[in-house]
Amino acid sequence: MIRRSIIKTRFLVIMLGLTASFVAMTLSGCIALQTFPQAARAGDTVTLAVGSADGMSRANTTAFFVSDSNSAQYDLTPGIRGIFRLYADKASSLYTAGSSTHFIVDTSGHEPWVTVMVLDLPQGLPSGTGKVHITTTATYPTIDSNINDLPINLQILPGTGAPSSLSYEFGVGSSMTGNPAQLEASPLAQVMPVFPSNTNWPNYGAVEIKMHVPTTAGTALNSTQLRVLLDDMTVSNSSNLHAIYRDDSNQDLTVMLLSPIGKLRYYEPRFAIVPINNQDQVISFIGTPTITSVRFFDINGNQVAGPQVTDFVVQLR
Repeated sequence: MIRRSIIKTRFLVIMLGLTASFVAMTLSGCIALQTFPQAARAGDTVTLAVGSADGMSRANTTAFFVSDSNSAQYDLTPGIRGIFRLYADKASSLYTAGSSTHFIVDTSGHEPWVTVMVLDLPQGLPSGTGKVHITTTATYPTIDSNINDLPINLQILPGTGAPSSLSYEFGVGSSMTGNPAQLEASPLAQVMPVFPSNTNWPNYGAVEIKMHVPTTAGTALNSTQLRVLLDDMTVSNSSNLHAIYRDDSNQDLTVMLLSPIGKLRYYEPRFAIVPINNQDQVISFIGTPTITSVRFFDINGNQVAGPQVTDFVVQLR
């Protein structure tokens, strides 16, 4: 029943931001120029598509509104209810050859998504047009487009609004209140190659990455207590990438990425390590995991030159 609740919450919030988010995704992850809806009362809930940010969260993001009528600034940060990623349906035209979506991968080194912010506007905003300004330390693609430089248009309507409860039917004849924060990423360790590289690396058949991952689970850490989530870059690459991983003794982890056709690109070994937390266990990292070795192989299984350990970054998020 809890899983059904999360799924329906996800569906409702995505529907709220669908228009702006779809536009942003078709523009290769660019930033939407208007909120959705485009006009709202002070106190209402709006959504914003803020581009293909990497690592954006409520902890590293602020927002304020500037009215065109009086140039005053109004703090919106306390009203941010959730910041999460929205992905296109892989059966959609955005994942077909010729789609501009591949530019997200080509300019960022991560899979295509658009970041969505759900925001409750404060009371007291003056009626009329204005702009939402967002500031974040999150990384944006290497194209010249950053939310810090691109305000988003919003018209404030007369009257007094109220935050949306994002209510949905629970499947048992009763309604539930939606929570956009449920769509946000859990604490994780993001492993990623430095992108772009200053070396023209060849394609590979496999990559082996060994890591030391200390957690509060101690040496008892195993595959039932963590997940390794690989970025899906198939919209741009044809490596037919697969990943397997195993936990070793002493809190060590081995991740193997395989391309049976030998077309694995140097930036595809990008993955997140996510502890599995539930009502029976709570696991957290003790410090930042470290990479102890990286090995690259060609399609015949021969070890070949590739990026070094120092060419990778691990971040706790």
